[in-house]
Amino acid sequence: MVRDEAASEYSFSTVESNPDPGGVFGDDICPSLATHESVYNAVKNRWVRASTQEFIWGDGDTYHIRSFLECVDGVPPLRVGKLDGYYRRTPHHEVDQVQANFTIPGMMRLQTTDAPDCSQPIKDIEFNVLLGSSTWSTFAEANDEIELMTSSFRKRPCRLKHLRRLVLGWSYALSCRWPELVQASGQEAAVVHQANWSSEEAFWKMIKDESWQVHFTHENQVYYSPFMIKSEGWTKSHRYTITIFTMFLCDANKYHSLSTKPGSANFSKVFDLLLRFCARHLLWPEFFMAMAIAVLSRPTFRRPVPNLMPWTPTPALEVTTSGGTVPPAAYEVFDRIDQILMLGSVIEGTDSFLSEASFDPSLPCNILGAQYMAIFSALDIDNEGSGDRFLTAICTLFPHLTLFWYAAAACGQAREMMDEIFSLGPPVCIPLAMWTRRVQTAWQVSYVFDNGEDDISRAKELSLLFLTRPEMIQPLP
Repeated sequence: MVRDEAASEYSFSTVESNPDPGGVFGDDICPSLATHESVYNAVKNRWVRASTQEFIWGDGDTYHIRSFLECVDGVPPLRVGKLDGYYRRTPHHEVDQVQANFTIPGMMRLQTTDAPDCSQPIKDIEFNVLLGSSTWSTFAEANDEIELMTSSFRKRPCRLKHLRRLVLGWSYALSCRWPELVQASGQEAAVVHQANWSSEEAFWKMIKDESWQVHFTHENQVYYSPFMIKSEGWTKSHRYTITIFTMFLCDANKYHSLSTKPGSANFSKVFDLLLRFCARHLLWPEFFMAMAIAVLSRPTFRRPVPNLMPWTPTPALEVTTSGGTVPPAAYEVFDRIDQILMLGSVIEGTDSFLSEASFDPSLPCNILGAQYMAIFSALDIDNEGSGDRFLTAICTLFPHLTLFWYAAAACGQAREMMDEIFSLGPPVCIPLAMWTRRVQTAWQVSYVFDNGEDDISRAKELSLLFLTRPEMIQPLP
C-alpha cells in the first residue's frame, strides 16, 4: 500500500490536542468538536493562503506543464492487444440511439503485505479502458467569452477565441495516433477525409469543415475514436451521410482514406504542423490547453460537454517574424503522447485525476466534512470570484493539476465539476493513483496511532477491507 510520508501543516499532533478519551485517531463515527474545529481552521487557512497568491500562468511558465508531465511518467502507454476479451456496455440512452462503448479490461497487481504466512499477499485490481464508442464527442457553441467564462473564471492564460481551432486540431492529431495503436492488434482502423490535404491551408480547411472521421468496425458495429470531437450541428447534419459512408455505400471517389495500412495516419506530421502554427502565432498556452481539452472532451457523470467559441480566421492571429521558439515541454508532450492517451482512456481516469484536489491523505476518513466546509469557506464558494480563487489555489497546492483544471475552466466544464466533486465526493481509480504516484483515497493510506493497544482505526480497517475483497472492480463511484 502507499503510505503518506509527507509532513502536513495540520499533522496528527495538531488535531490530537484534545483527543477523544480512549479513542483511536479516526476511529469514532463522529470526531470530537475540538478535532473538527482544529482541522477546519487548519484547512481553511491553507486554502486561503493558496487562493490569494499573485499568480498568472503565461507564455513563459513551464513549471506547471512539467509537473503534469512528470506525473504522467508512471502511467503505462496505451497499448492494444488482441480484442478477443472485449465487451460492450450501454451506459445511457439518447433520443434515437443507444451508446455502445468498446472497452478492454486491464489488470493491476498490487502487493498488500510482506507477511510470509499471508494467504493473499497480492491484490488484483481490474480497470477498464475505453477503446472506442458508437458516438463521437461533441462540443457546444459559445457566443462570446462572457457566456463561456462566467464572472467566476476571469483568470486564464489563453485567448479563448483561438481555442476552437487548436482543440479540433488536437482532436485530429490524437485521433491519428489512435488507429496506429488499434491496428497493432490486427484490427483495421480508418482515418477518412472528404478530400486529401497536402498543405497547411488545406489542413486547416479540413479541420474547420470537420470533414474527417476515425473509426473501426467490429461485428457490424462502428466505433469512433474517443478523441474525435465534432460540433453539435455536425452531428445533426452529417449523421445520415456518415452512417451511409461507414457502411461503404457512398461514392468512394468522394473520400480519401489514409489508414488502410498501419502507420499511414501520421500523428507526427500533424503534431509538427500544430507546433509550427503555434510558434508562428505565439499560441503556446493555447497549444497545451487545447491538448488537455481534447483529452477531456468526452463528457462524464461529473463533466459536461465542452464549450468553444466560433472559429477565428487566421488573419486575426498575431504573427511573429522570428517564428518563436518551441518550448522543450512541447516535445516532451510528443514523447509521452501514448501515456496521455492512456490517462484519457481509463474509465473515469481523468475525473479521478482532477479530483485529487478534494482529498487530503493526512486526514482520517471520518473528518472529510470539516475539510469540505473549510474549502467552501476559504473560496467563498457562493460568491463572485470563487472560480478564480479555486484556480489560484490549484496552481499553488496541486501544480500537476493546473493544466487540466485551467482547461476545464477554459471550456466551461470547471464549475459543474467543482460542484459535483465537493458535493458527491470524488471518484476513485486506484490504478491511476498508483501510476501517477498520487494519493487519492483512504484505501492508499495507513493511519498509524501508537496507543499501545491492538485497536485498528476505521481508516486502516477500510484499507484492509478493500485489499481483501477479490470482487472489487475499478473504478469505483
